[in-house]
Amino acid sequence: MAEENEFVQIAVLAQISATFLDQYQKCVQPNTYKNDGLFIKKFIDDFGHDTIINNISIQSLKRYFNNDCLTNGAITTLISLSYNI
Repeated sequence: MAEENEFVQIAVLAQISATFLDQYQKCVQPNTYKNDGLFIKKFIDDFGHDTIINNISIQSLKRYFNNDCLTNGAITTLISLSYNI
């Protein structure tokens, strides 16, 4: 458990997204993967590749999605998984 907690403290968006996308690609159709990958790329570009997951607040996420009108299942899953690592 301590090892998982340490990982969450230092995990960055680029690292989490790469791991997520590797697994996600196995579960969805190629078109879905491509489209969702574009949303994830935009999200990471906007928040920063080296942003530590643990430093992203729920309020920041809500503001981001409300302001940009981005509601994408892959991003929602990626973020929820990052908080449950």
